Amino acid sequence: MPDTASGKSRSSLRLVQAACILLFAVPALYWLLQTLGVPLPYVSLTRLHFFILLAGELLIGVLVFPRYARGPWNARQVGLLGRDFLAANAVFLFPFVKFYSNPLRQEILLIQQARPYLLAFYLGLLLVIVGLLFALGDLRRLSAWITGRIDAQRSRDDDAEAARRARFDKKYPRLAHLPLLGGLGRGVYREGAGTLLAFLAIAALGLALRLWKLGALPPYIDEFNHLNAARDLLQGLPLAELAYRRSLYPVTLPAWLSFEVLGQSLFAARLPGVLANILALVPLYLLARRVNKPTALLAAALFSFSPWVIAASRNLREYACYPLIFYTVGLVMVKLYESLPDRIDFRRDFRLLFSWHNLAYLGLLIFVLVYAIYIDPYSTLKMILILYLAFGLLLVRKIDFHQPANLAFGAVVLGAFALLTLVIVQFTGSHYFLANFAGREYAFFPSLFFEKPAQQWYFNRPLISLAIFALALLATPLLDRRKIVLPLSLLTFLGGLFTITFLFLKGDRPRYAMNIEIWFILLIAAGLFAALALADELVGRRFYGLPIFGTIYRWVAFAVILLLFWNLPQTLPASVHTLPGWHPVTQEYHADLAPALTYFSVHASPQDAIITTDYVNPYQQYFFPGLFSGHPRFRYNPIDPEAVAKIYAAIGAHPSGWIIFDYPRGYDWSRPLALRNFEHNGKPVKYLGWFGDAYVFRW
Repeated sequence: MPDTASGKSRSSLRLVQAACILLFAVPALYWLLQTLGVPLPYVSLTRLHFFILLAGELLIGVLVFPRYARGPWNARQVGLLGRDFLAANAVFLFPFVKFYSNPLRQEILLIQQARPYLLAFYLGLLLVIVGLLFALGDLRRLSAWITGRIDAQRSRDDDAEAARRARFDKKYPRLAHLPLLGGLGRGVYREGAGTLLAFLAIAALGLALRLWKLGALPPYIDEFNHLNAARDLLQGLPLAELAYRRSLYPVTLPAWLSFEVLGQSLFAARLPGVLANILALVPLYLLARRVNKPTALLAAALFSFSPWVIAASRNLREYACYPLIFYTVGLVMVKLYESLPDRIDFRRDFRLLFSWHNLAYLGLLIFVLVYAIYIDPYSTLKMILILYLAFGLLLVRKIDFHQPANLAFGAVVLGAFALLTLVIVQFTGSHYFLANFAGREYAFFPSLFFEKPAQQWYFNRPLISLAIFALALLATPLLDRRKIVLPLSLLTFLGGLFTITFLFLKGDRPRYAMNIEIWFILLIAAGLFAALALADELVGRRFYGLPIFGTIYRWVAFAVILLLFWNLPQTLPASVHTLPGWHPVTQEYHADLAPALTYFSVHASPQDAIITTDYVNPYQQYFFPGLFSGHPRFRYNPIDPEAVAKIYAAIGAHPSGWIIFDYPRGYDWSRPLALRNFEHNGKPVKYLGWFGDAYVFRW
């Protein structure tokens, strides 16, 4: 009888797995075929999910539930049933997440379309909550299985690396005894030729994508601050007299040095950021290989081919070099963490902090913190504070609180750390971090990760992001004090997402979330490894009698998951976008103002006044230096309530002049003037039309 019950349980589990695969694969296959250009009938996303929900509930109810009911009704059966309903209904709930997070948005049509499905939404939400409560034990077992597979792979990696190190010492005995070269050679040799070739291929392809037509895309407005500052240094301006000092050391100075070597060009200015960005693969790989080697290669590939990372690296901004900074700091934290015992006793172990390598680690961590807070306080590098907070929380796991002295000392340290954080945020970060709940778009930043964003590999395929992230959560051992990489990534990602969603004041721009995309990559790599392990467990073991079939199956499973996960036809062209206008990934406006300024240079008179927006002036300073010299100039500020009156006042005060407004600030955001001829106080103002991304008036 137990064997029969066990057989029924396994049979039911297979049916549940088939149901979950169906619920996930149907919409994923639909989006894949649609992306590849296969002509398919239009299906509403909400209606598609509603249909799949009903089919899934019917499948589970008719085929699965009776099988559970026949056997003994115990906690295991209830847990499995709860997991089934959880899987079925979570898939359906996703289309409503963005809608439900902003119920008062002005998308009236969306609200009207979704209202008939709200009852199903509430039902699904209830079933998910109930299923989650029943399935906690089963989820813990699945988490233990996933972490076990990760650890088993790591153990195999360690054994192979130990064998390679031994071969290296035997093959190159003289080199092995050199203090620096020996350690470097041993570290490279232990990775193996296949891993090194794969890593170098990933890096080479990532570099090629970042360099492709690097100077073709016109700069967006913030790039001009660094371009003009680097040009001023090139022309001999002393560094102490430079006015714009934000991200001076990671962005402006490398651009200036590149100008010195390669000449003044957009390619030369952006090249240091691209090189720093691709160099981030080294600390990323060293971090992820502490999970296991396949996860490290997956993380490197995700980073190299991320539309978001590629697009950010091709702009002259600090976001290009943040991955190198953040991953390096994270690697230092991991090394410091690993050097401490699993149960810290402050009275016994405080001497460990004074070893030369730990002092070096602490010095680097303190320097980065001081730099972010005091040397470069106006950059978003201060978001690295979240990484420090996550590291502090994980260090708490290692403290042996059975000792009363440790409890008191740990409480004092945590209190001082919390107080220091509050002081830093209040006095040096208040222009970035502050609770402001009025008119906030709460769904913007989460949607960059969990909906169907153009910034991610799975553009227009949202369901797989939830599945992979859920597996990443199950693969993260938060309570295991021996492991830090995935817990550090998860805490930093969630803390960063909370901060920019609820406390960030700079506005809704994808670039502000770049700092947490860095850690999202590590989590997704672990989730993909878990997905491959599950695919191997569910089906692959059937082919183990013939090893060649098992190998073929693994590669086929990898290809299928890759096709479902990576929307290559849409994400790759967007990441290397070079046309002027709104960038599809960064959502920054790259205006081409050369036609307008060229026309002005040919037809303007010396006494003509010029009214321009914030974008036109720095563009002119870099590409047309001296063009506006001698002309009376007026700045149009689209957020100034008196801006339009100031335009008419300038027209009235000067007998002749020009109005040159770029598209976002002069048209898309404010539209201060109708695009037609008009008169002001009897003075005719002629609309000349669009020149590139600017429209021009002349009086």
